[in-house]
Amino acid sequence: MTRPADYAGKTYGGYGGAIEEPLLKTLVKADGGDPDKVKVVNVGEADFLTATKKGIDFEWIFYGWDGVNAELKGSPLNIQYVKDYDKALDFYTPILITNEKRISSDPALVKDFTAAVSEGYTYAGKNAAESADILLKAAPDLDAALVRKSQEWLSPKYQDDAARWGEQKATVWTDFSAWLYAQKVLSKEIDPAKAYTNDFLPAA
Repeated sequence: MTRPADYAGKTYGGYGGAIEEPLLKTLVKADGGDPDKVKVVNVGEADFLTATKKGIDFEWIFYGWDGVNAELKGSPLNIQYVKDYDKALDFYTPILITNEKRISSDPALVKDFTAAVSEGYTYAGKNAAESADILLKAAPDLDAALVRKSQEWLSPKYQDDAARWGEQKATVWTDFSAWLYAQKVLSKEIDPAKAYTNDFLPAA
């Protein structure tokens, strides 16, 4: 399979998330395929490579770990990026989450925490090999080759095209939240401006 239209007649292995089927249908339809011909099976948290050997044709993976692991094990993949088929699917992940009560009661804590996370990601972005070693020291049971190769792939993407690590654009939240509502993943429309903030990020 080299494009979403190829998913028709195939079996997708998912984790049971509310976003999965709407996303699949969006991709297949955008590429001219029949989304109703995609079979969806819940495989939970089963290992990706193991699942594909048990009747699953494709999955939605995090390339920075599962994709890198597949290549290291001699199983190169055909990757399709969801954002290439619908601009609304160019969303932020992972994100840091807090709530209004915490922000109002202890904004200094939120700011300090965000600064610490920013420092870690910025260091990892500039020092791929060293940050991989730090992770391996803390979690020695991990596959060292995978950790190093994963970090090599991820490091330039931590900040990507943002002016500083963590800075988010209003258009991304607007487009994605509108898509979620249209797909009935959200039961009501939200104000994207109230869903995120850059106010607690350290200066660039």
